[in-house]
Amino acid sequence: MATRKEIEDAKAKKAAAAKKTDAAQKGQVRLEFNQAQTGLNMDSTINQVKTGSLTYALNATVENFDSSSVNYQNEPGNEPCFSFPEGYELIGKHTIPEKKKNIFFLANPITGGSEIGFMFNNDCQYRKLINAPC
Repeated sequence: MATRKEIEDAKAKKAAAAKKTDAAQKGQVRLEFNQAQTGLNMDSTINQVKTGSLTYALNATVENFDSSSVNYQNEPGNEPCFSFPEGYELIGKHTIPEKKKNIFFLANPITGGSEIGFMFNNDCQYRKLINAPC
């Protein structure tokens, strides 16, 4: 059975290790998140924004079930921002977040043509990369 001193030493060691881990996490990556409690603030710089305020909320809707807090939930957009070339149908898509691109794979079932195109995130302009027969 451990003595009181050994138990206290073990607790102190555990607390020191936790503090060291917290310090390491605060070095480059901050494990903080902002829960919306006071609304959207688009006028202040990032250093002036208080905890509980949002600076950007695309397709967000307020979700409030208990009347004591405000939560935002992302909603999918419901308006198409561009259309594909006439006769082409979407057969696949891929997102490259590092390049901020959405890649679209299209096929024309009538002519047998195929096309690969892309859109930069949120610019709503389809750009043709390759168009060739299948």
